[in-house]
Amino acid sequence: MPLIRPFAGLRPVAGRAEDVVAPPYDVLNSTEARARAAGRPWSFLHISKAEIDLPEGTDPHADEVYARAAGNLQAMLQDGVMTENRLLMPGDIAHVASIEDRKVYVMGSVKQAGTLPIGRNGLSLTEAISNVGGLNEIEADATGIFVIRRLPEGNEKLARVYQLNLADATAMVLGVEFPLQENDVVYVTAAPISRWARVLNQIFPTILTIDIIDRIGTR
Repeated sequence: MPLIRPFAGLRPVAGRAEDVVAPPYDVLNSTEARARAAGRPWSFLHISKAEIDLPEGTDPHADEVYARAAGNLQAMLQDGVMTENRLLMPGDIAHVASIEDRKVYVMGSVKQAGTLPIGRNGLSLTEAISNVGGLNEIEADATGIFVIRRLPEGNEKLARVYQLNLADATAMVLGVEFPLQENDVVYVTAAPISRWARVLNQIFPTILTIDIIDRIGTR
């Protein structure tokens, strides 16, 4: 005989429903959703229409849109905006995963390479570089700051690579606005950028693309 249990859905916590409530995803187009969610960081549109958090013109069905939606939902749960009120049964074991389990890896020509926790409030690219002591000024090539991000299962390509050029000090601002995701690899090259690009293409023949982080909102 099949065992049927009630589905435990997500809901806003008390007092946050007005922050989260949003029209169904198929009622608004991307431009309308972007305008409706402006100034409302917890609107459910950041999940159902996650392309509004990426550069205009992004394909709503692109892999990065789904990844961004998952990250936004995780942020809502971590910040206590949404909750899941699941009923426990006798004999159930509840495991609360530590937030410290979500990590990124910083490697290459930095002062103290290592693993960093993302933390409850997230971790930006600039924060990650700062937390390992900054670049190794003797050998690091500031034009070659790379973030290597694994793509979701089912993609033909293995990873996507982002590049930040810190030779321009204003790029630090762009790094602040670039949130790292779980298991991202931040790599600072010591080789000239042209040589490193050739090496990267050999090591990662299945990368999707190398995106230049040159504006706020590049993810």
